[in-house]
Amino acid sequence: MINNSISPDISIVIPTLNEARGLPATLQRLTQLRGNYELLIVDGGSSDETRRIVRRFPSIRLLTAERGRARQLNKGASAASGSILFFLHADTLPPADALLRILEVLEHQEAVAGSFYTRFDNNGWGYRVISAFSRLNLSFLTFGDQGLFLRKSTFLEMDGFPGLPLMEDLAFQRRLRRRGKFVKIQQPLLTSARRFERNGFFRQVAIDFFLLLAFYLRVPLEWLKKWYPDTEEHSR
Repeated sequence: MINNSISPDISIVIPTLNEARGLPATLQRLTQLRGNYELLIVDGGSSDETRRIVRRFPSIRLLTAERGRARQLNKGASAASGSILFFLHADTLPPADALLRILEVLEHQEAVAGSFYTRFDNNGWGYRVISAFSRLNLSFLTFGDQGLFLRKSTFLEMDGFPGLPLMEDLAFQRRLRRRGKFVKIQQPLLTSARRFERNGFFRQVAIDFFLLLAFYLRVPLEWLKKWYPDTEEHSR
């Protein structure tokens, strides 16, 4: 249960930007997780009902930050009370025992960080293929929507997410892997297929592949950002 009275084991940090459509169901599920944790929502200037929805849940801490996922995540981490940070996207639901699994992984000192893998709320064959690939413990197949977790002490030692306009999750996760063991928990997070449904499955796959390739080829991220605008799809 959410625990704001004593120090929680885990701080769940979620960035938001115009997430009102799916947020009530997400928060309802997250407040029912098993474990000793706190939930921090860091809003980047929503113009819809996002912040009003969060305020309906008095146990959830609502923060605001300058728009930008890296800024929002860093703001939430700096305010977190838990010794472990668990970064989620607003359209993603962890399994009921996710916090227990995280604690089990980080009990081992050689484990620096980890994530889950992705399962979409659309059961089409293409989504199943992407989900299968996301089970592989490879840096270029591990993104923020898979629920990155690590000790807060490690996060502080690394000075948080880099101030990039996008791909900050990939850049940060690659640095984590150089510090030690990264664990991919073989349990899925349920995430929305909305980007694919909105833009078309194959078009979105092509965009994501293009962005990933361009990132590794060191194409300026400011130029790539044009392909990934700050919309309600912000919490990827």
